[in-house]
Amino acid sequence: MYTVDAAGMLLEFNQVIVKLWGREPKRNDPDEKFCGSHRLHFPDGTHLPHADTPVAAVLKGDIPFAQDVEVVIERPDGSQITVIANIVPLLSAEGEITGQAGDQPNAGE
Repeated sequence: MYTVDAAGMLLEFNQVIVKLWGREPKRNDPDEKFCGSHRLHFPDGTHLPHADTPVAAVLKGDIPFAQDVEVVIERPDGSQITVIANIVPLLSAEGEITGQAGDQPNAGE
């Protein structure tokens, strides 16, 4: 599980996601936006820029949420893991997007 603010900066993450990412990113670092992974790929192997992830799309309001989206995380050591991501926006009382909460409940190597 991890959360980001409305700009996509990483706020919180647990050790399970750190293990999946293969690294511990810096919190609130403008260079660490939308996801703490080293690199991401679509299932076909095409590079998935962090700025184009489902997290970014939810934060921009392009999609209301992302459910069961398959992505491949590439760790710094080059190993890869396929995950199924679920992304929901965090909303203020006024309905404005204030961030997101995401998880990768189904990860398999």
